[in-house]
Amino acid sequence: MCKRTYARGCRFAKWRSVIKIGENLPSDVAIDAVAVGLAKYALICQQNGLVPIVEPEVLIDGTHTIEQCMSVTQKVLGVVFTELHNHGVSFEGMLLKPNMVLKGKQNAGPASFKQNAEFTIHALRRTVVAAVPGIFVLLIALFFIP
Repeated sequence: MCKRTYARGCRFAKWRSVIKIGENLPSDVAIDAVAVGLAKYALICQQNGLVPIVEPEVLIDGTHTIEQCMSVTQKVLGVVFTELHNHGVSFEGMLLKPNMVLKGKQNAGPASFKQNAEFTIHALRRTVVAAVPGIFVLLIALFFIP
């Protein structure tokens, strides 16, 4: 599939894996499965000339706090980067598309755009390998226009 995609002119490929925060979630087994799957995908892409866009996404569904999201995000990214390394993925030849660190959608507690940005940047600085040339975060507007 990657060879055919490359032959058609494609040079990038994205794989998204999701992690949910909840009571006793995520499990270490779920985090490991996401990390190994993303690492295998990234290596296959690189072996076929494609730049993998690796997307481990911690979902915003739930009642979790922003602190819980940051903790889970850091753990997930740490395991993902360990597996990328273990599988021989070139960090210089990949891109990262992580989640923003946010409180859960069903959490009525306060959170500001500034706090979301600060927590996200903190989590990324603590976990992302410096050799990764690009990090692309989807900005989510969590407000309603009347």
